[in-house]
Amino acid sequence: MKAFRYLMFFAVLLALSSAVFAASVSRSIPDRVSPGETVTVTFSIGSAEAGKLFTLEDDLPDDWKFSTWEVSGSQESKDKINHRSADGNRHGWSFTPTGSSAQIKYTAVAGAVGSANFDAVWFDASGQSRDQKSVTVRNIACGDNVCEGDESESSCAADCKKAAAQPQPVTPQPAPPEKPAAGIPTAGILVVVVIVLAGLAAFFLLRKKK
Repeated sequence: MKAFRYLMFFAVLLALSSAVFAASVSRSIPDRVSPGETVTVTFSIGSAEAGKLFTLEDDLPDDWKFSTWEVSGSQESKDKINHRSADGNRHGWSFTPTGSSAQIKYTAVAGAVGSANFDAVWFDASGQSRDQKSVTVRNIACGDNVCEGDESESSCAADCKKAAAQPQPVTPQPAPPEKPAAGIPTAGILVVVVIVLAGLAAFFLLRKKK
């Protein structure tokens, strides 16, 4: 029973290690293109096994015209890399990565208006995986609320509007200090009172002497 458990444990570890070191691939391609536009497709490869054969195949739409390609991160030179095309518009590359990362890039001319579907599969010693991508092929037209292609604010203001400037907040200004009411100064009032009192005192003194 213990031996069986140990075998199961090592089997799980082997499966996990294969999943961790399996090559990962991400595709870069525009979501929308115009008919006849030259489109660049890039596959970025990570976690590849250096020194082990890697293969990737991509199935392009039938009305797309494959043009150029290049591979970086390969032990082989371009003329030694196995590039092939088959089954209509399916292209494949087989090469030996120099490290854990590599890149496949190709260009193709977009076909007619509609939905263009791509289907890629890749495999190496660790297993295989797949990626599917759909691209919209459409004519660029001013007035469709999408600023794209060679459209600009000057050529198509309807699609390439600048964001309206946000009003700046108004900072309230402090109220000016209140001015004292105009009138007789306080010191002047005191002088007048003193003079009046002095006059009254002199008046009573003179009256007593009489």
